[in-house]
Amino acid sequence: MKSRLATGLAALIFVMSFCYLAYGQLAVQGTILGTVEDETGARLPGVTVTLRSTALIREQVYYTSETGIFRAQALTPGVYDITFELQGFSTLVRSGIIVSPKTTVSLTLSMRIAPITEVITVTGESPTVDTKSTTAKTDFTAEFLNSIPERRGTGSDILAISPGVSMGGDSVAGGSWSGISWQIDGVDTSDPDMGTQFPFINVDYLQETEVISSGAPPEFGKYSGAIFNVVTKSGGTEYHGEGNFFYKNNSFFGSNVEKVQEEFPDFYVTPYEQKKYYDFSFNIGGPFIRNKVHFFFSYYQLVNDRIRSGNVEVTTDHSRRGVEKISMQLTDKDRVMGALMWDNYPVGGRAPAGTLDPNAYCEEPSWTFNPMATWQHIFSPEALLEVRFMGYYGYYDLVPRNDLPVIVDWDTWDISQSYWYYMHNGRGSSEVKADYSYYAEEWAGTHDFKVGVHYQNAYMHTILKYGLDEFDQPAYYYAIEGEIIEAKLRDWYDHTWANRVLTLYGQDAWTIEDRLTVNYGVRMDKTVGGLRGGSDWIHYTDIAPRFGAAYDLTGDGKTLLKASWGRYFEAPHCSTYSFKDEPITYYADWLAPGVYDIYAWDDPATNFNIDENLKNHLAETATIALDRELFPDVGVTVRYTHRIEKRVFGGENRLAEWAPFTDVDWSGQTHTLYYQTNVGEDDRWVVNNPTKYGDLHLAYDGVDIILKKRYSNNWQLTAAFTWQQSKGNYYLGGAAGGFGLSSVSLGDDPNDFINAEGTSGHYNPIIFRIQGSYRLPEPIDALFGWTYEYMTGYFEEPYDWFYAPNGRSYQILVEERGSFQHDARNIVDLRLEKRFKLPGSLGGIKDAGELGVMVDIFNVLNQATITSRRMGLGSNYLTPRRVIRPREFRIGVRWIF
Repeated sequence: MKSRLATGLAALIFVMSFCYLAYGQLAVQGTILGTVEDETGARLPGVTVTLRSTALIREQVYYTSETGIFRAQALTPGVYDITFELQGFSTLVRSGIIVSPKTTVSLTLSMRIAPITEVITVTGESPTVDTKSTTAKTDFTAEFLNSIPERRGTGSDILAISPGVSMGGDSVAGGSWSGISWQIDGVDTSDPDMGTQFPFINVDYLQETEVISSGAPPEFGKYSGAIFNVVTKSGGTEYHGEGNFFYKNNSFFGSNVEKVQEEFPDFYVTPYEQKKYYDFSFNIGGPFIRNKVHFFFSYYQLVNDRIRSGNVEVTTDHSRRGVEKISMQLTDKDRVMGALMWDNYPVGGRAPAGTLDPNAYCEEPSWTFNPMATWQHIFSPEALLEVRFMGYYGYYDLVPRNDLPVIVDWDTWDISQSYWYYMHNGRGSSEVKADYSYYAEEWAGTHDFKVGVHYQNAYMHTILKYGLDEFDQPAYYYAIEGEIIEAKLRDWYDHTWANRVLTLYGQDAWTIEDRLTVNYGVRMDKTVGGLRGGSDWIHYTDIAPRFGAAYDLTGDGKTLLKASWGRYFEAPHCSTYSFKDEPITYYADWLAPGVYDIYAWDDPATNFNIDENLKNHLAETATIALDRELFPDVGVTVRYTHRIEKRVFGGENRLAEWAPFTDVDWSGQTHTLYYQTNVGEDDRWVVNNPTKYGDLHLAYDGVDIILKKRYSNNWQLTAAFTWQQSKGNYYLGGAAGGFGLSSVSLGDDPNDFINAEGTSGHYNPIIFRIQGSYRLPEPIDALFGWTYEYMTGYFEEPYDWFYAPNGRSYQILVEERGSFQHDARNIVDLRLEKRFKLPGSLGGIKDAGELGVMVDIFNVLNQATITSRRMGLGSNYLTPRRVIRPREFRIGVRWIF
């Protein structure tokens, strides 16, 4: 009996993991909230409200309450038509209502008395302002992305064109890149190690993308900077599909390295060279059993072989990605959804920026699988239950081209002879969520309650091995001015770490007198992390209160003043403590081949620990914004954001004693810094929120002005201007203050605070972006799309290494933080597309659709912006690591049916 039960449960789980409407369509669902009145303003109960859309499995019917209110929830993003019927009144049809992820469309409708049957149709009046929300978010639809010269990257390229996003997608509203929650259909798929994107996506199966920076209700957590969520396409009531093919070769590229050579005549910069490029994708979706089961299928293939500017070897990317979905309407109240998403991303010839030694390159095979499933039960129009499972499991390896030890140039951090190490990076996460929402019209207004419990188990499996020296000992070397001076030796290891997070939250959107909505709630995340099957090293409980208010200033739903404040916690990262079980690392002076003088060592088992009072890194963020619908389909947002980073992860050497010394840097400037006087006396480092040598602090202020026009009258537009600044005494870059052992390096000695106060370097002070398209009318009937981006350069500062009386070396900033500003970017991209109507039909099911022929031009002005420079003082100071890609053409063909 037990065996049969186990078999049945396994079969059920298997089926559920593949039976999916688009789990994400529920996790990122929208709501339509309407009030129906007669011509005198009196509320009308009992009105029949029918929703129709190709995004639905079948039409949905609702009725207005005694107060004339109807609420349609759990709606897949898309375009809806709504019919209102009541005996004795004219039938009213509202068409073209646009539902976006996580938004509420508020409608107020007036029906007039009619003695005879009459139908009144109103088209294209979809509100642009969500009067119930205090969330700061930006959306891009598939139609928008298909009309601009989008680079067809892995996801970060879409994030990078969003308002207020700096550094090519590394920072949103001043937050760190490790604080971005990368989501697919509402599933957090961030790397458990450092929070980076994992897995990648394909733009052709996206229905919509959204970027949430602040003001999110408590149901959204485990991020301190932003949520980047992509909503994938799904089946609908009509068959639809799309095929894409894009191509370019080296003759499609210009050259811009000559401009860089003029600035650095003695430093050769290799040009960008495209060896091979094409990508292909095909999507199809529609009804499998009408009004019952829908399906969606997507496949993508990329071949991209190129030599990046500054590199000397071919980097290859032969990616494949896919999505398979099924959605089932089991009963009028039950829907079951499931999907399998997968990503194969093998990269050959991967190298650190600016590395000129081919031996220092590596290969990177990788795979990721994402099974997802959801059951949704609608108790009533007011009550909804969702139970969801989601997961991702995969790996990416870094495989050196040889087993030799690497040589690291201490001045430039360039590497040679071999890649840093061999590394296997296994990643995985399983998460179960149960969310219950209830809409109530009592208690001094209306309330949209929601409570939930979530549980996530995420793991990181790492195998790490250094290269081998002539005695088969794992090691790599440091060198300065061409001379090898130091070696680092460490055995390889194989460990798995895991984080378990239990989440409870409750929230309410309380609407008072129709014009004021107060959003409030609290979220609790209890995190336990450590060695899987062994010791747990972190235990912290994050309490995240959120408050917000939205007020309809003009009472017509077109002018909204909103404000919010909340706590947003960094997702748990295994890099906070993954060094705990690493083998002993020995630091040695290199005297001769095979001859070392070991002067210090790190033994994580005895020298390192986690502060039992460690608190999670958080950001307190406040916003105030004004949303205004200027004209139909045109809205503007003006927003101010203030955020403070608190409780940064770092470390302290509890037993270290320090003394000052002076030294001269490469440029001849004298500095006073500190060295440890008791080196080798059994140091004790601890990961904590450091305060021993100084208070780590960072504050951000930013203003965004965003103008958005939906597609109508043949054109669409998004324009955004951002002014921002970030002041503090550290660089907010990655998870837990760094990676592995470097997670204890932030704030662990007094040298970290020399010249540390100033402008933080993780943002661009001024950003202006404008993207859009215009379709020329008949007889030309062609589309013109564009993107323009201007960004002032981000900030960095020079550093240098100094040798202390204790034989060790220390790095300090030799100028105030943010003393050097990188070059501004001024980039124009264009698209031209002509579509042709195809004759005939597809098996008699529908017409053959349209064929589009496209030409994209990137970096039209052929700018030669240096995107990364060497900041270490020395002969290579300020020389380029990377240069922006030159002007390039790309041709494409798209079939839409």
